[in-house]
Amino acid sequence: TRFSFTSNLDDDEITIDTVRNLPSHSVIVWTGHGSYSSKLGPILCLGKVHDQAEIMRYQKEIGEDAVYLSTSGGVRISSKFFDNFMKKESFEGSLVYFNTCFSYTDNRLANSILDLGAIAYLGNSTETNSIYAFDIVYGFLEGLTPVSTGSYYRPIQEALSYAKLKHGATDWAMGGEVKLACQFDFALPEMIAIKDGAYRVNSGSNLILCDANGEEITDYTMYIAKSYKFCDQYLSA
Repeated sequence: TRFSFTSNLDDDEITIDTVRNLPSHSVIVWTGHGSYSSKLGPILCLGKVHDQAEIMRYQKEIGEDAVYLSTSGGVRISSKFFDNFMKKESFEGSLVYFNTCFSYTDNRLANSILDLGAIAYLGNSTETNSIYAFDIVYGFLEGLTPVSTGSYYRPIQEALSYAKLKHGATDWAMGGEVKLACQFDFALPEMIAIKDGAYRVNSGSNLILCDANGEEITDYTMYIAKSYKFCDQYLSA
């Protein structure tokens, strides 16, 4: 099965519109800063500066709890942003990994992403050390890929176990862990978008997806966003 890397976005490229237009049927990895609010749950920190007038326009449309400015001028969004502003089924068929601090301290953000059609959500239970955060996401993506050409693809839960075995079940500096919620356990080939009329074929231990004409569906995309520009003093990831 052939997979393609299509996008890498950094800092100022991570805007409100960027987030709103994240793709469906993709592997989405967001590496950046996050915080936590008892009122709002996990918070994501965007990279681009938005002026107050612009933020107020968004707040009027989707609510003050959905998007706001921090004291450093960075944009913060909560699960309400996804609930109130994203198109229905925005993340249909996607694997979404928010590799930020506190992204899975509670399930509010996870539920919002899954409600938009994602088939899996991963996040960090608490503040996370940046070295561990990079190691564990790399290990997870490595775990998803086959050991050798044409070999076995690990299902998502096994891929996470692989990463934790390699880099530690918990963050050695902060004590947190990567948590996973998924609609079902699956391997990468099973994530490929099934168009109208498509069907599944089992070939030995491999799952093949075919379109209505019997042609194997082989394309999938990976989308990575990194936002590190704004850092509140108590965040380390």
